[in-house]
Parts: sequence; C-alpha cells; structure tokens
Amino acid sequence: MGVERLSIKPRFGYGGIMQWWKMALGLLLAGPVAGEELVLTFTGDLMAHDKNQEMGDYGDIYRSLAPWLLQDDWSFINLETPVDGYRAPSGYPLFNARPTYVEAAIRGGFQVFSLANNHSNDFGVSSVEGTLATMKQLAAPGGVYFSGLKETAGEVPRPVVLEKKGWKVGFVALTNLLNLKHGSQRVNLVQIWDIWSKKAYPEEQEALLDLIRMWRQGLDFLVVSLHDGVEYAEGPSPTQVEFYQKMVAAGVDVLWGSHPHVLQPWKWVETDRGKRVLLYSMGNFVSNQTQGLGPLSWASPWAKTGDGALFQVQLTRKPSGVEVQVLRPVLLNNYRDPEKGIVVVPTRTLIDEGPQVWRDYYRHRWDIQAAWALPGD
Repeated sequence: MGVERLSIKPRFGYGGIMQWWKMALGLLLAGPVAGEELVLTFTGDLMAHDKNQEMGDYGDIYRSLAPWLLQDDWSFINLETPVDGYRAPSGYPLFNARPTYVEAAIRGGFQVFSLANNHSNDFGVSSVEGTLATMKQLAAPGGVYFSGLKETAGEVPRPVVLEKKGWKVGFVALTNLLNLKHGSQRVNLVQIWDIWSKKAYPEEQEALLDLIRMWRQGLDFLVVSLHDGVEYAEGPSPTQVEFYQKMVAAGVDVLWGSHPHVLQPWKWVETDRGKRVLLYSMGNFVSNQTQGLGPLSWASPWAKTGDGALFQVQLTRKPSGVEVQVLRPVLLNNYRDPEKGIVVVPTRTLIDEGPQVWRDYYRHRWDIQAAWALPGD
C-alpha cells in the first residue's frame, strides 16, 4: 500500500495539499487492504505427563512440524498444565511443567496459548499466579500471547488482540470445567451447562453471548477457545451443538474446542458474516495417553488419544468482509522415538518412513483421521 494508489492528483496550494494528506492518512488507517491474507493454525492439548517432561530436548517434539508452524502467521495451542517455575515438575493428576517446556513450544512455532482448562489451578491460586508470571516473562520479548487466567478475581474476561498486516484478531480462552474450586475465581470460568446432568444454564449462556457481542466490536476476527465436553467422547452432546452455534452466530469466527483428548468432527457454520468454523475438539497434540500400545493396537480406544492435527484457516480481506478458507488439515500422531521420547510427526510421514513394524498401525489411524478431516454436518 502506498501513495501511488491514490486516484486523485493533489492540487498545488494549501487546500489541495491538505486534501491529499487526508486521503493518504485515510488509506493508512483503513486496515488490511483487499486480498491481504492471514493463516491461523489450531491444534489440541499440550499435555505434560511425566514421560513428556522426562525428554532430553523438548524441541524434538516439534521439529517435524516446522514447515507449517514456522510459515503461518499465528499458531494456537491449549497448554493443559500450570507452569510454575517455583514448584517441582509433576504429571497426572496434578500437573506442573518447567518454563523450558513452554519455551520449546514457542521455539517450535506456537505463539498463542490457551491457559483456561480443568488443570489451570491444579495447585490452587499458586498455579494461576505461577503460570501468569511464567507466561509474562516468556511473552516479554514480543510475539507471544495468552488468555485464560485473571490478574484479579473480579476481572471480566476480554480479548487479547493480535495485530499483524493491519489485522486485529481477538482471542479469548474460556473453560466450563475446573478440577478444584480453590483458585477458580482467577480462571476464565463460564459455567454454561453441567456435562453430567446435561442441564443447561440459560442465564449464564445469555451472559456469555452478550460478552461475545461486546468482544467482537472493533475486531476483524474473533477466536474463542472453550474447554468443555466429555472426555474421550467422539462427538459433542446436543447441548453443546445448540449453544456453540449460538456463540458463532453472536460473533465468534473460530470456536476452538478442547478437553475430550480425541478428535471430534468439525463443521462450517453459516452466519451473516459468511461461513465460520466450529472445532468441537482438536484432541491431543502431545501426551502419554498411548502408553502401553503396541503395533497391533490401532483399534484400542486409547489409540485415538494419539491422533491429532494442525487445522489451518486462511483469512482473506474482501470488499464484502472477511472470507474464511480451510486449508488441508495436517494429520498428526504421537510417536515414541526410542532415543528422543514422545514426538509429534505427520501421520503420512510415519506411514512412509516410520519403523516397518508400526506402519500398519499408522495406516489404520490415517484412515480414521482422514474421515475426520472432512467437514461434518
């Protein structure tokens, strides 16, 4: 974008010069020009089981994904562990990871972290405060963003704004679930329904929809992560389906779900803004939940906890508004490298280059993942 785009030739004289500068300033402040594009990448849960934390080099988790994570504009991941540098590392059921665990994710290409999930306050308020301190330090150089935890108990959730190429993309992380009450006031907790009784809470739902409408103002695009649903369920409940679509209609452009630890169908949602994306669950990115599986265990219920994906959307500025295009998902799987530990590798690569004894396992997982990659009804 430059002055040469102006179709009017400035006249000499004070009035002509002022007219020219007003038009030039208008172009500079107008935001993204038609055709300017962004690519956003979404994935699942960055777990911190003991085996994940025992690796010699956490960077090995991400190396095979550099062609995608280092080439997009922003990559989003759910950090499903507190990160308190003053507490010893621990795995399930009460998590805590070293700051270096997150540093590796940043070097690997993830810049946007959802911190709101059922493990956010595993050790109470200290987990929240420790994670906030760590993330602030890691974000200080710039280019790293996070949402989901509160500085004070009375704070109202609001978007963190990601800016690039003239775009303003808002991001808010929320959870419907927490394992502990202690410290819950410091997490972006929205109790919109009870997953066990399947009872919806209409007042809380309407309050959240009002917040979404407010958040959407002044933004080009709004991403909301929601930690919700039933663990290991292969699809959302009718209650989720109904309310999530209301969230998208209210202004969420990508609703990015987590908690089930398995991939659930994704779908397009038609809105007055155009087609938008609903990701019910992106499953795990990395975990130790496939422990004990062998090459013949591809049909085990636990095999699906190793399935993951990089789900990429391309945003394009058009005169009619923001157009969303889904790029081909990159199907992933957890692989137990005998030397490095648990790493994340494209499933196709494991079929072609993995140990011969494991290739049939990953072929079967590919077939299941490929069906997921198609949009649901």
